[in-house]
Amino acid sequence: MKKYIGIIILAGLVFSVSLGAMARAEGSTSSTSPSQIKDSMKAKREAFKSSMEAKKEAFKLEIEAFKDKLKADREAFKNSLDVEKDAFKKASEDRKAKFCSAANNMLTKKFEGAISALERLQTRTGNIIAELHAEGKDTTLATESLNLSKQKLAEAKAKLVTLKTLIPANCTTLSGEGFKNIKLGAREGKDLLKESRESLHQVIKEIKTLRGEDQGGSDESDKD
Repeated sequence: MKKYIGIIILAGLVFSVSLGAMARAEGSTSSTSPSQIKDSMKAKREAFKSSMEAKKEAFKLEIEAFKDKLKADREAFKNSLDVEKDAFKKASEDRKAKFCSAANNMLTKKFEGAISALERLQTRTGNIIAELHAEGKDTTLATESLNLSKQKLAEAKAKLVTLKTLIPANCTTLSGEGFKNIKLGAREGKDLLKESRESLHQVIKEIKTLRGEDQGGSDESDKD
């Protein structure tokens, strides 16, 4: 009887050892080693970095193409001003007065209104970016685009200050060259505002991406 009990105990021990070996074997095949986890995380970081670099490069190309078009249009506009400049030399005092009045109206209402609208939108998008950053989202591209928008807006504001000094109190003294400088300066100011707005457009697109929103809708910038 003792002999049989010993055999049963021995068999039980062998069975237990076999189950343990099988469990360890299964665990070693199903679990991931630390080096594999490290490699996987590294690959994800590299993929994310490559994606961000691609987005930055695409944005840079878009902005450069936009600036090139503005520059080409501005050059064509500049060439046409030579004819208008010669005609303005012979303009009546009444026409010169009307031109200065229209220029002042444009600078004080249209330019300043556009600047205020862009500043409000920059503030709103800046607050949203801060919220997304606090949530752990990568807001690098959105922040860089917003900074570029602010830079272009600052240049537009400086251009506005310069333009105001070009308009004389008595417009009868305005020369043809002065007329050309005002018109060209106004065009350059408008282009700077367009560049600022275009950069903001990129900010809003990136915010929508970070929020997981549909890109097909209208931009927030259209509200201003």
